[in-house]
Amino acid sequence: MPKGNDPVTKFLVSRPQSGDVLLSRSRQTVYSAAGDEALYAIVTNYLVQIQNDKLMSWDNSTSAAQSYTQEYKTELKVTNGSEVSNTIGLSAAFKGITISAEHSEKTFHSEETTTSKTETTRVEVAPRSELFFYQRKYVLRSDVYFILDAWNEEWIVGSWEGYDVSHARCDVEIHSNDYITSETSLKGETTINVDAASVKDFDAGLRIRKFENCTERAKGTMRAMGVNGLRH
Repeated sequence: MPKGNDPVTKFLVSRPQSGDVLLSRSRQTVYSAAGDEALYAIVTNYLVQIQNDKLMSWDNSTSAAQSYTQEYKTELKVTNGSEVSNTIGLSAAFKGITISAEHSEKTFHSEETTTSKTETTRVEVAPRSELFFYQRKYVLRSDVYFILDAWNEEWIVGSWEGYDVSHARCDVEIHSNDYITSETSLKGETTINVDAASVKDFDAGLRIRKFENCTERAKGTMRAMGVNGLRH
């Protein structure tokens, strides 16, 4: 459970001061045929905002403390770009990511990314008081481009009849295993300092190959994800 001195505990929504913050970059294998060809997705993840989602509240009007049990589910939800996410195994790109915000750190675990889990906790409501229960949710953006390994060379997948890089986007929510309780209802938004990560460059020295000149398997795989090389 986040500590009380965490500024994110005081507002419904917290956004990075400098806009979306770079968290990680990884290379995911889409498919690989030994000695023939392979397609890779380069996934760059950004933090958009942190939210405290209200799940429950209690009003104890008695003169004695009351105890309650509360369940909440940890999981990763793709709210945009599910075709891309399912094909490239996007959830694995979030496991182990650490977010450093203000004076706290959050590392995503398997039950928050690649699997899901129902957690149960007990809370106590003081006499003649209210208590509000919030689950911490992280809203993230994933930008994706592709590298094709064919003809004994790796190529960045370009646009149709051009040399712009073909991109895809996924929007993701991670419903974490963290929760907070508050005696007052949280409201409003704030901005916070979030540390940007240093990431690896996977395409240094690679040439761009026009979309239509990629292999048939690569084109078919990307088209099935809604990536067709057309400029937007």
